[in-house]
Amino acid sequence: MNRKKKQQLAMTFKYVVMVLVTFLILFPILWMISSSFKLEKDLFAIPPTLFPNPVSLLGYEMALSRPSFVSAITNSVIVAIGSTVITLFLTLHGAYALARVRFFGRAFFAKFILCFYMFPAILLVIPIYMMMTSMHLTNSLIGIMVIHTILNIPFCLWLLRAFFITIPAELEEAAIMDGASILGAFYRIIIPLSKPGIAAVSLFSFIASWSEFLLAYVLVTNNSKKTLPVVLAEEIIGFEMQWSGLLAMSVIVLIPIFFACLIFSKYLVEGLSSGAVKG
Repeated sequence: MNRKKKQQLAMTFKYVVMVLVTFLILFPILWMISSSFKLEKDLFAIPPTLFPNPVSLLGYEMALSRPSFVSAITNSVIVAIGSTVITLFLTLHGAYALARVRFFGRAFFAKFILCFYMFPAILLVIPIYMMMTSMHLTNSLIGIMVIHTILNIPFCLWLLRAFFITIPAELEEAAIMDGASILGAFYRIIIPLSKPGIAAVSLFSFIASWSEFLLAYVLVTNNSKKTLPVVLAEEIIGFEMQWSGLLAMSVIVLIPIFFACLIFSKYLVEGLSSGAVKG
């Protein structure tokens, strides 16, 4: 077997492995989506079937008829978008300062701040709960939004700083020479060139806030303030579980993440790879 055939065989093997791994990753999601359109009795049919027959929307009707679930959708949208906007505003300016402003200990601080992201949330539950209680921010969407922002900032700050470093400083210097202020050069030059990094940070912050369960569960006991992960968990531990409705709820929870990834996919890979290489 010559060298060219060996390379073709190796490439074919890689593609087969990639297809199999992709299928294994996506199959549970496909099964969940398919099962959400099945009747309750068909979910436990033997042998199981992948495609629903007949197609039923009873699960979605059941999910959307629950006031607690509809309220949780609104709460999660408010918290996730609010946390993303605040995180993006703070990290844009903080990362730019770490990338451009020279001060003592800048390199150490830039690396040290990422260490805060390594602490698991379970270690922070008690101090965060005590802090939120003293500030009267429990049972509040603002409290959850603030905590999600604090947890997301370290990684987002590190990623955006790494991306800003890849942008030549000469571009800002030229704009300043033409009469622009530092902030003017930042908003007119740096931000338009940073769309991949901004997209990566926005998507990461949104998904992290949208799917966060532990702190939202601890900080909120009022049913009208609960987010989607908390409501889904309560459905699972309920006394009378309705699988079709639960599966429909799970699909609805995935929809915003799917569209967010679809919209930002153009910039996402570039933003994450730039941060990984230059960080």
